[in-house]
Amino acid sequence: MILLDDKYVLVEVNQSENYIYYVWKGFVPSNVLKETLNKVLIWIEKYELTKIVSNAQKIGVISQTDQEWLANTFATKMMNSTIIFSAVILPTSVFGKMSGNEIIKKSISNNTSSLITKYFDSKETSLSWVREIQK
Repeated sequence: MILLDDKYVLVEVNQSENYIYYVWKGFVPSNVLKETLNKVLIWIEKYELTKIVSNAQKIGVISQTDQEWLANTFATKMMNSTIIFSAVILPTSVFGKMSGNEIIKKSISNNTSSLITKYFDSKETSLSWVREIQK
């Protein structure tokens, strides 16, 4: 079921397989990034989801401030939610990869949760993984 589809992001929930999937369509302004991910957190709780798939292949550069927000605020809230499994589809652009790597490093250093995260290069492989999980 599509929850949000605009020029920046597509967010879908699959209740039968218990996951939320979002894909960034390109550059995302800071306010849109934060508003969208706060909505994702609300939907996670509303549907009591245990799996999340984040597709950042096309996101582009993420500001230092937004990297900090993602690694600290968003990651902490997600770790305190019902999410147990996280699939991340890594950016394809050089600058996107650099931003993504920084967020991953910061999130890992702040991570005291038992959240299970795997990184992927494609939507297909990430969805295959979350569909195999029985929670």
